[in-house]
Amino acid sequence: MMSPKPTPRHAMSIVEILVSVVVIASLTMSILPALAKMRGDANNEMSKANLMELGQGRDQYAMENKDRIFSYTWRAGEVYMMPDGRAKNPIDDQTAAAYQNEEILKRRTGRITGQFKFYNFSARLPHRRFTHLILLDDMVQSETGARLNLIQRVLREGEEIFTAKVMIVSLSVDGYPVALPADIR
Repeated sequence: MMSPKPTPRHAMSIVEILVSVVVIASLTMSILPALAKMRGDANNEMSKANLMELGQGRDQYAMENKDRIFSYTWRAGEVYMMPDGRAKNPIDDQTAAAYQNEEILKRRTGRITGQFKFYNFSARLPHRRFTHLILLDDMVQSETGARLNLIQRVLREGEEIFTAKVMIVSLSVDGYPVALPADIR
């Protein structure tokens, strides 16, 4: 009786494995700089878009407020109500600006009480560091800001707008007409 012939094994040798690893590593190393550049370009475009939106908000604020630049409106000697119901009577304009910052942040975030509530910024220079809060607060409050937020939400999430009344606004984003609800509930 004859013994069966042994079948040859087709396994990779250590040299072939090392060559494969080196080739994959070199391809990865050549692709990484291109990916980093693409990420940097995407961040740059996002920054440009954010700056453009702030510029448009600035222009809108000036148009709605007799060509004035956005700035703090709270003044010393007047009494202002905070979201938690306390009355504030600032002694100088810097303290008034700090109270206005505190009021905006508490109102917008809902962090009025509890462990994560906002505290007064009176030790800082609000006119130098936080003036943008006034503009952002105005952009959110204004009707134009509400429309832009709605348009962005609809375009980003692809949501359908469920309302009985829909008015067509002569507004387009990237060439597509946008329908806005007449009343947002």
